[in-house]
Amino acid sequence: MKPVSVQYSGFMNNGIEIVYTRHWKWIVNHDCSKDKLSLMKEEIEKEFHGTIGKYLFFSENRDELVELAEKLLTTYNLARAKTAIELNPGYTEYVLCVYDDRPNLVQEMKQYVTETIKYRYWKSDEATMKGVKQGNL
Repeated sequence: MKPVSVQYSGFMNNGIEIVYTRHWKWIVNHDCSKDKLSLMKEEIEKEFHGTIGKYLFFSENRDELVELAEKLLTTYNLARAKTAIELNPGYTEYVLCVYDDRPNLVQEMKQYVTETIKYRYWKSDEATMKGVKQGNL
């Protein structure tokens, strides 16, 4: 995997660090358990990242997505999430990708829908790598 150039890094609350890379604002939970990190490390070494995937949220307000990411990472012992720094041309909403080693929290994520935040679905890294546009693979 090619190393990513970090443009900025700074800590927020509760062991949460914000890291900016070229296109992404990463939200990293440094208090995530070693067991969870070990599972993620094992899965990412597998073809198509094994069972790793992400819960996808959308909103016109990126700051609300970042707040949601911090809450989800700390509430559910998840390691990282990301949102785009800028909207892609033609899009009106930012995406928040909240990574997990498997889709254990699909139902729980539905409770975070608001008037301004939409939850779409879980998408495996395998589906992303294979170009599947929607849902599970």
